[in-house]
Amino acid sequence: MTRIRFALITLLLALAGCDDKPAPAAAPETEASGPKEEWPLVWLYQEGSCQNTETRVLVENAANLITWADPEACEVASGSWQSWGREAVLPLHLTWVVPLVTPGHAELHGASDWSREQKIAFINDRDNLIILDPVSTKERADYSPVFWTPLERFWCEYATRWQRVKQRYQLTVEEDESKALARMLEQCDSASD
Repeated sequence: MTRIRFALITLLLALAGCDDKPAPAAAPETEASGPKEEWPLVWLYQEGSCQNTETRVLVENAANLITWADPEACEVASGSWQSWGREAVLPLHLTWVVPLVTPGHAELHGASDWSREQKIAFINDRDNLIILDPVSTKERADYSPVFWTPLERFWCEYATRWQRVKQRYQLTVEEDESKALARMLEQCDSASD
């Protein structure tokens, strides 16, 4: 059922003209094969708030007005969001809040011995959460910026946040990764001129 749903979503996005981004260069087998099953997807609630981390990210990144599923404004009912991976403004059911530095990538770069609490904190770090569509999520997998990048307009924020998250959690950065980030950060310099 999941494969059928994903195939249908892929087809709908392609028909809508959302599937025009070229595929990333072939990545090494090891980079896209982190053990994600061990990472609990637990959205945390901030004290005094009924909104969990996912809801907060959706509210902060809405492309237009959102509607609420309840009068307390705890759960989003509808709205639209810009995917970082495609020129597509997505409805709620196609909007995925996902880690910028994925658990699989983190596992390969220093997080293999983290406790459950550390993993939950990492998953709920809003610096480490972006909006993607289902197709971009699949294409991106656990790749670093060497093999996958968002739309060019997100490069500056993506690279800045990638570096900040890697430093915050003391994750290693490979040489090719640093070069890819530097290339994206050149956009920040040119935007400020």
